[in-house]
Amino acid sequence: MIRKLQLQSIWHLAPVVIILIGTVFTYFTWKFTQDRAKLVSQQQFDQISQATITNIEKQLEAQITIVSAVAVLLAEVQSIDQESFSRIVRGIQGDEPGFQAVEWIPEVAHADLSAFEKNFRSGGLPAFTVSQRSQQGEIIPVTKRAFYYPVVLYRANGRK
Repeated sequence: MIRKLQLQSIWHLAPVVIILIGTVFTYFTWKFTQDRAKLVSQQQFDQISQATITNIEKQLEAQITIVSAVAVLLAEVQSIDQESFSRIVRGIQGDEPGFQAVEWIPEVAHADLSAFEKNFRSGGLPAFTVSQRSQQGEIIPVTKRAFYYPVVLYRANGRK
């Protein structure tokens, strides 16, 4: 009789044991699925990130090459007219849409400032003068210094 009671008790525990085993199995299956999904997502992210980084690096290398070539060209030029500058810039901006703006900023020694300004005035810009902004943001005559770096020509997004 005792044995019969023990067997009945064990049979009553069977559903609990089955539910417990099912719950544990379900948890480990869910955990495995979650870990696998994270791994797949991380691999996809790494792949896309690497492709994006490689693309950005290639674009930057191309832009650096173009800027370096233009810098060498403009370093040899003492003066450039607006039309020539625009032709150069159109070529750059047409090939490389990543350029937002291109400027020609020559280095002008203080001793050459007057002749520099006079050259641009006689070249069709009668009001040309090298200036700067005050602390209040107003345009004022440039203060004396050894060298000046005026933005002479500027072209952004296809505009002068």
